[in-house]
Amino acid sequence: MAMNVSAQATPMPETMPERRLFDSVRWMQSTATGPTVIEAATPTQMPRNRVSTISNAIFSVCCASATHLLLTIAPARKTARKKALSSALRRLSVFAKQRYKKAPTSAYEKAKKGEVLFGTMDSWIVWKLSGSLTHITDVSNASRTLLFNIHTLSWDEELLEMFDIPRQILPEVKPTSYAYCKTASYHFFGQEVPICSVVGDQQAALFGQGCFSAGGIKNTYGTGGFMLMNTGDKIVESKNGLLSTVAWQIGNQVNYALEGSIFVSGSLMKWLRDQLQLFENTKDTQGMAESVENTNGVYIVPAFVGLGAPYWDDACQATIVGLTFGANKNHIVRAALESMAYQSKDVLEAMKQDSQIEISSMKVDGGAATNNFLLQFQSDLLQMPVQRFKTNELTALGAAYLAGLSCGYWTQDELGVDLQKEFVPEKSKEEMDSLYSNWKKAVKTCQSYK
Repeated sequence: MAMNVSAQATPMPETMPERRLFDSVRWMQSTATGPTVIEAATPTQMPRNRVSTISNAIFSVCCASATHLLLTIAPARKTARKKALSSALRRLSVFAKQRYKKAPTSAYEKAKKGEVLFGTMDSWIVWKLSGSLTHITDVSNASRTLLFNIHTLSWDEELLEMFDIPRQILPEVKPTSYAYCKTASYHFFGQEVPICSVVGDQQAALFGQGCFSAGGIKNTYGTGGFMLMNTGDKIVESKNGLLSTVAWQIGNQVNYALEGSIFVSGSLMKWLRDQLQLFENTKDTQGMAESVENTNGVYIVPAFVGLGAPYWDDACQATIVGLTFGANKNHIVRAALESMAYQSKDVLEAMKQDSQIEISSMKVDGGAATNNFLLQFQSDLLQMPVQRFKTNELTALGAAYLAGLSCGYWTQDELGVDLQKEFVPEKSKEEMDSLYSNWKKAVKTCQSYK
């Protein structure tokens, strides 16, 4: 069994519009899991376990289609920019299709004949578990391929035509909580186990946190940061650099979400530990931050790979401002933790502006969510309660909840997660607004140095 995560580097387009677009999607290509292609396995043609890797040409097509995200992000008022992006996207699609058709394994010809199947990781897993009988995905995963129309909940014919992707190779799109199939008997000691949920990881965490209705919001402090807000049955088209996506579908009810991605969050602490050697264990950072009253004017903008939502500036570089001889390592560590909270507020403010939905509290998870200083500062900065739960594996919990709903093991009213601690604001709004204003100045300073 083999899957293509990344093959050799894809050649850069020659003309400048495509080059600029290609730069914008390189990060997506470098961090995305490679799509999986499964050769059609019928009993008379080939063994069920035969799987082939897709050539880099098709992978390039998938990544090139990510430029469609730029069209979504671009503010509507910038008509000229959108037209330019659309034109460049179409030229880039021609380039991608040329690569696609030159696949050394004849993937293009096989795709046209319906001899290969194309899907996301979940499609491959279900295919294997079902004994090569079921080729499906759910709406949450399909919405991340950038080939899926989240308005019609179907594969987008315009994009498929643009990139010359045959419809028949794509998985059938099903609800998130659904009895898809049963596992082949040889997997689990002769038992055929129902597969009842397929869901994207961030959407699963949103469901696991109990954010079932519009305004429910969760924030993950991981290596990067991911904030999702349930927008109910309405698609909120962002004017502030956020992604509109499908959260989940249960029966005929579809919930949508807004998402903001922060490139560097917890990985900043790893850099401080491994490269600057300011501490030995990240558990020490809470005590270090609490040992000083403030950052002594120090702000860290962790743009090591640029800034994500809502700035989307891939040219700026990480910056530390406000250093004086009075600053010590405790101030720097505190500033690093505070930067996670500031970036989260940036995304939350964008969500509030886009959705016009009242947000009363925020639920959190991820490795850095164990840091009490961070969560208390976050609560003060947002001027709202921040809730941390006893269960940390909320992505797995969300997937389990959705599976249980499908098979009738429980009802949605029975679902919940035990609260470990709620952090409530302890500092005044005026004080926190002043700190946040200085953060925005630090971001501008960061963006000015390129």
